[in-house]
Amino acid sequence: MQNSENWSPAFRQAENSDITTWELPGGAIARLGQGSMMDDITPQPIAPSPDGRYLAIGNTIGVWWYELSTMTPITLWDTGRGWITAISFSPNGKWLATGDGQGIVKVWDVKRGVCISRLKRDETKKIAQNMFGVNFVSHLVFSPDSQYLASSADSDYIVYVWHTETGDRVAKYHVETNFRWFRGKPRPIAFSTDGSLLASTMPDYNLLACADSLDRIRIPENSFNYIAVWNLKSGKQIACLAEPTDSAVSLCFSPCGKFLASSGQKGTVKIWTLTDWKMTQEFHDYGTEPKKVFYSPESVLYAAEVSDDTLTVWNVEREKKSDTYLEEHHGLQGNHLLKQCPFVYVTESEFKVWNVGDSQPKTFSYSYIGVPDPLAFSQDGKTLAASCSGNTLMFYDTDNLSQPPSRFNKARGNFTFSTSPMGKLYATAPEQSTTKGRIISVWEIGNDKIPIASFPFPEQENRVALYSSVFAPTSNLNRMRG
Repeated sequence: MQNSENWSPAFRQAENSDITTWELPGGAIARLGQGSMMDDITPQPIAPSPDGRYLAIGNTIGVWWYELSTMTPITLWDTGRGWITAISFSPNGKWLATGDGQGIVKVWDVKRGVCISRLKRDETKKIAQNMFGVNFVSHLVFSPDSQYLASSADSDYIVYVWHTETGDRVAKYHVETNFRWFRGKPRPIAFSTDGSLLASTMPDYNLLACADSLDRIRIPENSFNYIAVWNLKSGKQIACLAEPTDSAVSLCFSPCGKFLASSGQKGTVKIWTLTDWKMTQEFHDYGTEPKKVFYSPESVLYAAEVSDDTLTVWNVEREKKSDTYLEEHHGLQGNHLLKQCPFVYVTESEFKVWNVGDSQPKTFSYSYIGVPDPLAFSQDGKTLAASCSGNTLMFYDTDNLSQPPSRFNKARGNFTFSTSPMGKLYATAPEQSTTKGRIISVWEIGNDKIPIASFPFPEQENRVALYSSVFAPTSNLNRMRG
C-alpha cells in the first residue's frame, strides 16, 4: 500500500450481528435484503481496500463493508441517499470516494468514518431536466499518490478532477454546453503512473448536430468515442486517440510509464505509446465481448471478459488464456463488476471474490433484492412474499426476518404470485413459447416440483409482460393481467 500508515477504518460497532436491523429508517423494524447492485448501469460499485482486508460494496441502500478474512459484513455507511453507483479507495487507504445516482461525489475519511467533502458538479442543474432526475456517476479514480480524485458521469460528458483532501476543483474537461447525452455510456478514466496525465473517453462531437429540442443527444449505435489525454499541470489536451471502429470501455496505463492500453466494446485490445501516441499493437483474437484491461505490477497486460457463465482472463502479449472460471447454471452479472484483482461477481444470494491464479473463489453471503413488485403476506401472516429481480420469488418467515428467504425460480419469464381462497400461495409465469403464443404455468409454493396447471396465453401484436394474477374468490379460477 502506497504511503502506508497505521490506519484502521472507523467501524461503529453494531448492537447485534443481525444486518436486517442496521441503519434503519425511523419506525422500521427490519430491512429485507441488502439492496440491489447497479452493475447493469455503471461499472464499479465494488472496491477492495488497498491493504486487502476489506471490500466495500455500493448499492441502492448505501455502502456495505465486508471483512475478507471472515467473509461477513461489518458495517453500513452512507445510507442517507443510497443508490451508490461508483466507489473507489485511494491508494494510500485514507480515503473512500462514493458517487450516487444524482451525480453527487463524496470523499470519506476512512479512519474517522466521516464525510470530509461533498464535491460539486456544475451539471447538477441539468438533472431537473432529465426525465428520471438522475445522472449516474460512472467512474471514480484516485491518482497514484492519492492527491487527486477524478470522476465521470453517465449523462454528461464532463470529467472533473478535485484535490482529495480540500475538495477544491483542480480541472474540468471539456467546456460546458447545454447539451447532454441521452442514454450515454459510462466513461472510463485512468491516471498515468506518475499522476501527470489523465485519460478518458469522450463522445464524438459531430453528434452535437443531432440534438433534439430539449438539448438531448441520442447516441446512434454506430457512433464512437475517442480517447482524450490531458496534462494535469498545464491543463491542456495533449492527445486525441481516435476509435472509429470500437468505442473504448476500459483504459489502463502501464506501471513502466510507457504505454496506454484500451479495450473496446467489441473486444479489441489496443496499446498506445506515450512518446508519440501511436498505436503500437492491436489484438482481435480474444472474442467479441467487452473486456477489462489491467496491468500487473510487472507490466504484464491482462484482459478479462464475461461471456454467459464464463469469465476468462487473457495474457494479452503472450496471446493465451491465463485463467478461466465457469459458474454453471448461473449467468455472471455482466463484466461491469470486473475490476483489477480481485475479481468480483454477484448472484442473487452471494458474491464471489478471487484473484488471478485462484482455483476457487471465496464466497460471501449477499441478499440481493430490488424494489419488490408485488409484495404480499400469506393469509395466516406467517410468510411475506416478494417478487424481485424479474424472475425470482422470495418468501420470508415473518417470525424470523433475519433468516435468508426461500427462493423460487423455475421458469424463464417474469413471475407473479397470488393467494387462493384456501390461503395457499401460487406462482404464475410464462414458461415457454409456441407458434400460437406462450405457455403459462402455475406452481403451488411448497409443492413445486412440477406445475399444477399450464395453459396458453395468446400471442399479441405488441409483446406484453405478465404483471399480476389473482384467484376468483368463489371458484378455482386464476385470472391474469398482462
